[in-house]
Amino acid sequence: MKLRRIKDIKMVDAKYQKLIDKIRGQRAQIKIRYNDCFQIEEKRINQELENFEKHMSLINFNKETVTKTVEELESGPTEKINGGSEVSTKIDNFKKIQDDLNEQTAKLQDIQISFPQVQISMDGFDNIDKELEYLIKINHNKYLMSDKKIAFFGDTNKVMLLDLKSFEWVIKTINNNSSSNRSLGGSAG
Repeated sequence: MKLRRIKDIKMVDAKYQKLIDKIRGQRAQIKIRYNDCFQIEEKRINQELENFEKHMSLINFNKETVTKTVEELESGPTEKINGGSEVSTKIDNFKKIQDDLNEQTAKLQDIQISFPQVQISMDGFDNIDKELEYLIKINHNKYLMSDKKIAFFGDTNKVMLLDLKSFEWVIKTINNNSSSNRSLGGSAG
């Protein structure tokens, strides 16, 4: 008797351990997927930040160039701004730099930060909870009640039987060596 109890308890432990291992494995997979999504997002943000820093260095370089040119123009003798003159060339360079900066700035986008969303359905947990209730059942004395019937004997070879499991009445007629079955069609209750 003790061996049977130990065997049954070990079986219950083994079934639940499989379930626990499966849940732990699923949790580990979800963490890995979340981490992968997070790393992809982190790489994207770093790339956008790098592009932004390149653009800022270009702006700073052009600012220095403009500042130096303005200082040269202010400190030096004024020359005619005709085609081919040094001042005209520098103004054309400023316009090119301005166009480049406008083009580069138009390509820049705001850095959008987004995190992977984790959605946990409580409905799923409720379903698992219900499933766990029915995973392993202990049927004590239930098998002793199967096929139990109460019989009422009549005086004309008829027997009324009440099935205690389904609560259905059945009438049997007993003949010499055979019996016929007939159901009353209703259920007691």
